[in-house]
Amino acid sequence: MTKRIYYLLLFVLLFTHLGLAQQQAGLGGRITDDQGLPLEGVTIQAARSGHAAQSAADGTFSLEAQQGEEITVSLIGYETQKVIYEGQSSLQLQLN
Repeated sequence: MTKRIYYLLLFVLLFTHLGLAQQQAGLGGRITDDQGLPLEGVTIQAARSGHAAQSAADGTFSLEAQQGEEITVSLIGYETQKVIYEGQSSLQLQLN
């Protein structure tokens, strides 16, 4: 009886974890200023999961996010932007 409960718990935990992992997706993109020049060091953060990244010298970034999650994009001296991740594979943003 104890083994049955153990295996049932293991089964439930395994499939619950797999279900949550499938909801996350890789999001990439590029961040530029109002003149179209790439911005380095921009912080990109997913609100729910807490994942964060910084943009490279060419303005590109990569981040794990969940569909429907709010993404905050910020850099000192620029207006912070918040966008909702809708499952797209690429995000192009311009900071002012």
